Amino acid sequence: MEHLNDAISVHAAPLKVFGLLELGTRMTVVRLPGGGTAIISPVKASAELVDAVAAIGEPRVIVAPNLLHHLFAGQWQHRFPNARLVAPRGLAKKRPDLRIDATLDEGLPHELDGTLDMLPVDGVPSVREYAFLHRPSGTLIVTDLLFNQPATGHDFTTSAYLRVAGARGVTTVPRILLAMVRDRPAFQASLRAILDQDWSTVVLCHGTVMTPKEAGAARVALERVIGD
Repeated sequence: MEHLNDAISVHAAPLKVFGLLELGTRMTVVRLPGGGTAIISPVKASAELVDAVAAIGEPRVIVAPNLLHHLFAGQWQHRFPNARLVAPRGLAKKRPDLRIDATLDEGLPHELDGTLDMLPVDGVPSVREYAFLHRPSGTLIVTDLLFNQPATGHDFTTSAYLRVAGARGVTTVPRILLAMVRDRPAFQASLRAILDQDWSTVVLCHGTVMTPKEAGAARVALERVIGD
């Protein structure tokens, strides 16, 4: 577990997409002022990781941030049955095995009031991603909206995929996400709303965390899509 600041910790984990692409993933743990934590984009709930999160604070909210990052939500729900699971509209149909307590379309649960702002990424109905801003620390938390993958260290298949996606060694909105956009004006408006926020650190699921020195590249990537 890596502690970015007093309120936010992250844990990177391996993840093979389609059994071929080692894109990795990352879970974000947000400490809540009233006690406990919120988990965004949960990864596999190993005993060691569960203990590390519990040491920070018992999870009160589990967030599936889009229709793709939900694989391990049930594991955390099983470990912490009192935690509320919130997810985008449509996940209940995709994952009838999960107990989804509320949808993100209805807004953030009250446990997160004053802690996180929610920023919907509209125009991509097959993904329905929500980004989150931890305003006190200026941390933007995204899932599949941005990739920040290094240029080296990948197997051949993953490296080839990242090259095709335009995401090898650069910070970018991946082409695969752009290909799924169905309402471009709505999508661009969402990116403008994200750019209008005050953030200096970016936590991504796919790639390395971007520090204040590096976060400018994320702004450039979003601005490029708006300008296209």
